[in-house]
Amino acid sequence: MTLLDVITKASANAELHSSIADHPIVLNADDIFLNLKPEAEDPNPTSFVSPLTGWGISPTDAKLIDLSKKFCTKLNRKLKDIHNFNREEFLGMLNPFLEKFREKGGIVIGVDSNDSGYTSVLLQKVRSLLGRDVLSLVLEACISLGIWELLEVLIVNGLIDHSCYSNLIVNLAAKKRSDLLCLCVKHARNLGSVELLCVLKYFLCPPKDGYASMVNVRKKWESQALLAIEKATLGKKSRLAKEASLRTMSMR
Repeated sequence: MTLLDVITKASANAELHSSIADHPIVLNADDIFLNLKPEAEDPNPTSFVSPLTGWGISPTDAKLIDLSKKFCTKLNRKLKDIHNFNREEFLGMLNPFLEKFREKGGIVIGVDSNDSGYTSVLLQKVRSLLGRDVLSLVLEACISLGIWELLEVLIVNGLIDHSCYSNLIVNLAAKKRSDLLCLCVKHARNLGSVELLCVLKYFLCPPKDGYASMVNVRKKWESQALLAIEKATLGKKSRLAKEASLRTMSMR
C-alpha cells in the first residue's frame, strides 16, 4: 500500500475518530521517509508529482501499534463494566503495557517497580510513545477509578487531548478536586469558554463540601512559598532567589 493510499483510506474512514485508530501511536517519520524512493528511475522533471515506493512501518512501530490496539480493546471493554473494574486490575493492565513500551524504546527510568510512584514515573518516561487513543482511555479510567496521581501526570505533561478537557473539568468539579482544577488552568493549552466558566463557577461559588479542598490547596501553596524563602537564605544567589520566592507568595 502506497503512502497516498494510506492517507486516502484514513480520510475516507468516517468512523476513525470514534473507534480505535489503525495507527494508535506516534509513528517515527524519520525511519519511514528515509526508505522512500522514486518509483521511476528517471522521473519526469516537468511533473509536479513523482510516485514513491518503499512506504512501510518499522518492525518496532508495528509492534507498538499491535500492543496499543490490544490494550485499547481490552481497556475499552473493561470501562463499559466499571462496577466490576477496580484500581488494582487497571494498574495490573497498565504497568505491563507501559513496561513493554519502555523496553521497546530502550528507556531507563531508575525507579524500582515496588515503589509507590512507579506507575507515575513510568507513564512520564514513555509518554512520547503513546498515542491519543491510549491516553484518552487511561484518562477515562483515572477519572472513573479516582486514580488522581496518574491524572496529575497526564495534566502536568500536557497528555490530555483538547477535546477531553470539557468532560474532565466537569468531573473534577463534581468530585471537588480543587488541586487538579488548578493544574488544568495552569497547564491546559487552550481552555474554551465553557470550561473556564465551569472553573470560575466552582471557585466563586464553591459547594459546601468543596471548600476544604480549596483550603488544602492554599496551604500547599503557602508551604511551597515558605520553603522557597528558606532556600533563598542559602547560597550565593540568595537575593535573587528570595525576590523570586516573595513574588511567588504575592501571586498566591
